Amino acid sequence: MLVTVVIPTYKRTAYLKVALESVIRQTYSHFECLVVNDSPPFREKVDEVVESIGDERIRVIHNPQNGGESFSRNNAIKAAKGEIIALLDDDDYWKPDFLQQHVTKHEANSDLGIVYCGYVKFWDDELLGTREYLADQTPPMNMYQAMLSGKFVLASSSIVSIRRSCFDECGTFDSALPSFADWDMWVRIAQKYPFGNIPESLTYYRHHLGERGSTDIEKRLTGIEVITKKWESEKGFEAFGRKLIIRAFFNEIRNEVLRGNRLNSIKLLRECISRCKSEIIPNYKVFLKAITIIILGKAYMTGHKAKYS
Repeated sequence: MLVTVVIPTYKRTAYLKVALESVIRQTYSHFECLVVNDSPPFREKVDEVVESIGDERIRVIHNPQNGGESFSRNNAIKAAKGEIIALLDDDDYWKPDFLQQHVTKHEANSDLGIVYCGYVKFWDDELLGTREYLADQTPPMNMYQAMLSGKFVLASSSIVSIRRSCFDECGTFDSALPSFADWDMWVRIAQKYPFGNIPESLTYYRHHLGERGSTDIEKRLTGIEVITKKWESEKGFEAFGRKLIIRAFFNEIRNEVLRGNRLNSIKLLRECISRCKSEIIPNYKVFLKAITIIILGKAYMTGHKAKYS
């Protein structure tokens, strides 16, 4: 099987180099790698990174203007020659046997639409710790309903490989979605294809603050609003949609504390309580965790690495 590795990138050339180095170290060598640069001003820098790798299996697609992650992925999928599409975010990287294990799983189970594996989640700040998540649970029989209800969630697009026929039949990523486009894509595939798992952790999933501003939480909430309108008529999604709002606030509260902006984190907590009053009791553990982080700060998170990595 020829595998097409798709890496969208936006202004993160240092991370991109690490990602590409993990690709060329794969024990499975029958692949092409499409890097999609979504920042025209970074054209030369992206070309320099790819040239420094020195592998002709890697090609670069430069978007004429910033189109977003889904737009970039779709451009690569259109140009892809592979029977299997493997996605890798530019700030993540793989263990050397990622492709080999995924291809082996696809070859042994031709009906699978998506194969996913475990991962190691880590922070750029080593004090915040590292945690391994194995994919050792059997995939739900009804993956579609499990994903709609939030009982099953794929943590990162960097842990999946997708049979090309899924995109032909289910369409590509919805570039109109401000966020959650990967979740939306997996749910559509789950309607028609079974999923398969590889228990081992084969991906390093980087957690970092990155280039984020005050508008990010609003973008996230707008994305939840749009995805809710798209899927709210499906049984089981309503409660999950509300939980997504709480999770978005929690993540931003934690990040603001890590940035040293405790006052902003308090404002976010107040806003979350105002918007999610009916969800406080059923999700009280998340609220208590947010309050604890605000009070005790980064020192608490470094002392409880397993919870925050």
